[in-house]
Amino acid sequence: DGSNNLTEYVAGTDPLNAQSVFTIQEFSPDVGGYVISWNSVEGRSYQVLKSSNLIFDEFSPISPILPYPVNRYTDAVERTEAQLFYQIEVSLP
Repeated sequence: DGSNNLTEYVAGTDPLNAQSVFTIQEFSPDVGGYVISWNSVEGRSYQVLKSSNLIFDEFSPISPILPYPVNRYTDAVERTEAQLFYQIEVSLP
């Protein structure tokens, strides 16, 4: 699946199973913003980051640190014509 064992350990996925990957499970518009959800793992914390340009802008945190079992965040953005890119950072507390 392209992830090294340390990354798999931190994400709580199985390095021996190529189908076991950490990904955004849902991304959908909702009243007041965009809902981003993922599968959370006990003992991990998460932070949602956003960028408007993958070449020139770095990803910046938009959420507080979200502890397990939180697995969803709503980015309250106004309607925009610009593209937005999201990333979820996983860490061990």
